[in-house]
Amino acid sequence: MTYRSKSLFNGLLAASGLLILGGCGTATAIVADAQGQSAISGLSMGCKKPYGLTQDCSGFSGATRLVRVADFEYKIAGSENGDIILMMGAKPTADAWSGRSAEVANIAYEVTKKTLLDEGIRITQVQPVSTASVLNGYVITADGDAYSVLRAFSVNDE
Repeated sequence: MTYRSKSLFNGLLAASGLLILGGCGTATAIVADAQGQSAISGLSMGCKKPYGLTQDCSGFSGATRLVRVADFEYKIAGSENGDIILMMGAKPTADAWSGRSAEVANIAYEVTKKTLLDEGIRITQVQPVSTASVLNGYVITADGDAYSVLRAFSVNDE
């Protein structure tokens, strides 16, 4: 390998490394319904604040209710009256490490939206939840008890 080709190769390798590393620190595309909404920090969000998630929520791990909707598994937590829901992947840590966190969150949102619309419940607000520019899930606000609808899809009802 000549000096020039070696230099070009190293330059391409460095550039590709920047793209890969840069990709790790950038926010992934969010669903269209959440465009323009401020992201919620997964680090500062808790069960009590800012949404009062009293159903199936852990201050340590977030949503705890595992549901399977349209053959897709994810976790949910809900407010007392069920109109606010936190949704996140079934395996949030593994999803984040594999780089699939955003994909999982987006699929969960789309199957949730369809399921709720089929039940006559409309989503009125969608906010992305992210940690260090990684999309972890969404908080949705609905015009009815969306949590009860989704809870019916529990994998292991407790």
